Amino acid sequence: MKRAFPVAVLAAALVAAWLPLLAPATIAGHSTLADLVRAEAIHAAVAGGDLWPAWLPDLYDRHGSPLPGFYAPLGYALVEVLRWATGDGGRALALAYLLLWGFGTAGAAVAARAAFGPGAGVSAAAAFALAPYLLADVYVRAGLAEFAAFALLPWALAALARPGRWALAGGALALAALVLAHNVTGLLAAPALAALALAGPADGRRRGLALVAAGLALSCFFWLPALAEKRLLWADESLTGGYFDYARHFVAPWDLLPGRTAVRLATGPHAEAAVRVGELLWAGLIATALLLRRLAGPVRRRAALYAAAALGALAMASSLAAPLWRLAPPLAFVQFPFRFLLFATAFAAPLVGLAVTRAPERWRAWLSAATVALALLLARPALDVRYLLLERATLAPVPVPAAELARAAADPGLGAAAGLITIDAIRGAHWSGSAGHEYLPRTVTILPDGEPVAAASALTPGVRVVASGWAYPAEVRAEVDVTAPGEVALAQFWFPGWRVEVDGRERAAAPEPGRGRIVVALAPGERAVVARFGPTPLRRAAALASALAAAALAAALLASRRKGLPTA
Repeated sequence: MKRAFPVAVLAAALVAAWLPLLAPATIAGHSTLADLVRAEAIHAAVAGGDLWPAWLPDLYDRHGSPLPGFYAPLGYALVEVLRWATGDGGRALALAYLLLWGFGTAGAAVAARAAFGPGAGVSAAAAFALAPYLLADVYVRAGLAEFAAFALLPWALAALARPGRWALAGGALALAALVLAHNVTGLLAAPALAALALAGPADGRRRGLALVAAGLALSCFFWLPALAEKRLLWADESLTGGYFDYARHFVAPWDLLPGRTAVRLATGPHAEAAVRVGELLWAGLIATALLLRRLAGPVRRRAALYAAAALGALAMASSLAAPLWRLAPPLAFVQFPFRFLLFATAFAAPLVGLAVTRAPERWRAWLSAATVALALLLARPALDVRYLLLERATLAPVPVPAAELARAAADPGLGAAAGLITIDAIRGAHWSGSAGHEYLPRTVTILPDGEPVAAASALTPGVRVVASGWAYPAEVRAEVDVTAPGEVALAQFWFPGWRVEVDGRERAAAPEPGRGRIVVALAPGERAVVARFGPTPLRRAAALASALAAAALAAALLASRRKGLPTA
């Protein structure tokens, strides 16, 4: 009973923190509109039979985008599964946050128990689940992809702290899923986990590095083609320039201290929202510093590593690290140094659990429960959220405070965002599914000005389009009447992966100068043009590498079981 008490308090605190997600409206955050557009475009593709879409034909005024091949899709896959279960896109998005939140909380408890013993789980889980940056990720930034990666990171940490092949396999799967959940967090997590492995005990270094290598191998079907083909997009300019220039977003070192605001998120429906590092996380760091001399063996080493990693993450968020950012060009794609607060949270939360384990045993349950209550008390200001409604006439976003939601919902000129962002609305709007044009092919320099009236149009007098249309999986068809050599343009942006057939025979295609549409040369008498999007040789090779990695991991586990070797 005594042990169950802090768990019950944690469950109650989580329910209190989750209440805003249970409202009949979608949280208004920086990325909410983009997430709803992506989820709806992916749903349309899946409903059309494209179960793992690599091309979304409805974005950019129905000219398409390779967004799922470059922006990690795992969170949206979860939303799609939940939408299938519930039949409601808005509810599916809220449930995705709830499931990920619970999953990450459990991972934080498992990681703390693996590192510092059974008594560390509940308080570490509370410090993680109610941390300021995690709450901001849900209720201010509303970044589903980063939040999904946030929920997966503790499981990778837990695997590093456990021996055995099953832990290695679980950690590899966690890292692979993290990479598939959020590009930026994956970019940072893989080297961070490798560094932790190298700095850890000698007997765990090889296993830790194998975990990281296996996780990257399992996910290389996504990240390898994305990395190789990024040069074909406007990604470098769009993701690292202007507002997204990391140099504009460093945190002042003194603002990382307890009681101070680390970040004021200056854009979006929560303009000037304040985010702190978190007093409870700082308490764990300070307690670790005071306890370090009294610790021994692996516990002492792990506590020192976690504290150093958390402090290092805070330093990377601050202007003190500006020279390091300049020395590592890939860090430019992180955009916001405050993203390192995610790692500071993941590394510092187990230390809160460590501090509780040092108390006399008779007080630990009560101290764990008190830690949960304190975490909820500190989190209370972050639970004052806004919800996203749209103007029915223009689809312009209207953030509404929670206290005004009922009144706003009764306004006939406003509607729920999830209900108004339909596939027809996406096709007729200028939505790209992202903040800028990072997933726009470089061959496009003239953006479309609206949904095309037809899926194909003749570019020369000798070609007449009789009929045309779009289909799923990503496909454009045109019936043509050709009386003289000429060209037809198909209303999808050209990109590697498009294969064109004319009367059943493969035909080379090229991007239209400026507009970037697929252009096909035709000869007199030809009748049928079909373009389909599919894998390239590089994508096939990367998928094969991931499949081989999965087979090798499964074979290693099976062999260890047959030989009776320890797996846990």
